[in-house]
Amino acid sequence: AVVSTQSTGGTEEVTEITTHLVCAVDKEILCKRTAKFLQAMARRIPILRESWLRKFNSSGTWGELENYFVEGTTGDVARHGPIRAHQSLLKGDPPLFTGMKFYLDRSEGWKGPSREALTNLIITAGGEILVREPKTCVNNKKVFHAKKFTAFQDQCAVVISERKKSTGASSTTGYY
Repeated sequence: AVVSTQSTGGTEEVTEITTHLVCAVDKEILCKRTAKFLQAMARRIPILRESWLRKFNSSGTWGELENYFVEGTTGDVARHGPIRAHQSLLKGDPPLFTGMKFYLDRSEGWKGPSREALTNLIITAGGEILVREPKTCVNNKKVFHAKKFTAFQDQCAVVISERKKSTGASSTTGYY
């Protein structure tokens, strides 16, 4: 099933049967970072420009995908994430969050996406949800996709929180 970010009803979701996500792009071939975009990234399915769908409809064949991948999302400096994610699937690499554990803080004032949406994305991308906030890192295994000098290079858990960073190891905004 091909899913579009432009669906009129808003009920169409990226699921295990979705084969492609089609997005409107700007002149830099960037699309908006929507829930559908993130779901497609987690599943590592092709995220393509609308021009691919027009060509597919006119020719009746899928054609080469590489020329139609979106470059990334507006407001994000990273590029080529959609094609790299799909290539990692084709190479047989594990999902992005394989080996990572996440704790979703349940404090008052949560302003981000729903916990259900975050949990779904994390699990789809191979992560694990912790029920208790981690105090220390035990069995600190290296994360498969973490490269040297990245934020996750030596991490064993990610805490997603609205709280401000404290001096302790267990309470941060973002990750530790």
